[in-house]
Amino acid sequence: MSEQLEKLRDEALLAQFTIDKQLKITLSLTMVIQRQLMLLAKKTNTPIEEMTREFILENLGNVDVPQSAIENAEKVVRQVLEK
Repeated sequence: MSEQLEKLRDEALLAQFTIDKQLKITLSLTMVIQRQLMLLAKKTNTPIEEMTREFILENLGNVDVPQSAIENAEKVVRQVLEK
């Protein structure tokens, strides 16, 4: 099914329920993310549960994630935890 038809299906599904507007936006975005992850899983033969943040960044963001970037992110987390 095309992306537009999937989006239409999601909107039609959500429209049937009384849900807070902000929550509806969050749910809609989550549905888009779910479709993207399913496509990525199929394309790379990688189960979603095995996808790391770096894997997603490399494959959806089309960027190379060097080890130094991973270490820098971990350093930021450690610094926040130390405060």
